[in-house]
Amino acid sequence: MEKKLIDEVLAEVAPDKIVMHRRSPLAAIIVLLVGILLLILNFTASSDNESGLQAGAALGGTVACGIGVVMLILAFTGKKNRPYSIAERKALRKTTTFYSFADRDKVAEAVRNNNHEALAKIPTSQSAAVLHICWTTPSGKLRVEQVQEYIPHRYEPVTEVLVRQAK
Repeated sequence: MEKKLIDEVLAEVAPDKIVMHRRSPLAAIIVLLVGILLLILNFTASSDNESGLQAGAALGGTVACGIGVVMLILAFTGKKNRPYSIAERKALRKTTTFYSFADRDKVAEAVRNNNHEALAKIPTSQSAAVLHICWTTPSGKLRVEQVQEYIPHRYEPVTEVLVRQAK
């Protein structure tokens, strides 16, 4: 069986535990409303005010409206790329830890054996030669993880995608 990257198959490895969602449109609506309020403020202000203040409100309102519209379009038509736990109804958190290439086998073995004490003893690195990617629920009851190594211009899986559930 061919190993796949964790971000590509996250929802497939645990379909009864993880579902993918789009981003919430709430932030987009807030930005759009702020832009509309700035434009209304600009048009209802008396002409006695400084023209620089009116020009700033008009520019800020226009920019905020434009950004809000783009954010709304992306929220409703964008890719479903936010993993959520079905049981906890909360988004999963992603952590990425970097290790040197010399420690690749030790990292992979520690992850395969679910030995996080041994993994904590392996020194981390500033280089991105080996990645340990871990998606967890806020409570820590569900953990999906994988070790990947950098091969020029892309990452390749070292381990399969491992789904761990706390007892």
